[in-house]
Amino acid sequence: GIFNRVIAAADNPINETNSALMRETRFIPTQKFPFRMDIKIAGRLVSLISFQKESPVAILIDNKEIAQSFSILFQAMWDLLGAMPPEQNGPSSAPRPSVV
Repeated sequence: GIFNRVIAAADNPINETNSALMRETRFIPTQKFPFRMDIKIAGRLVSLISFQKESPVAILIDNKEIAQSFSILFQAMWDLLGAMPPEQNGPSSAPRPSVV
């Protein structure tokens, strides 16, 4: 029952916005920003996860200041991606439903 906001690579349609799953997604252009890891922020925790088959790595940080800084960076990216035209922000140019 926790609402999630997700920033995902544009070539990864797995995380599409889905109100039933309580998820709103904005996509980052993959060619310009080839970001290939997962970052989760929850309270004072930040997890950094690389899913490379050869050498997967996960780091869990329990620190309020670091979590706040990651949250600020996330919000900045979220706002910038929300201002992008749909054709530059996702796997398709179809408008995404908003989650309220």
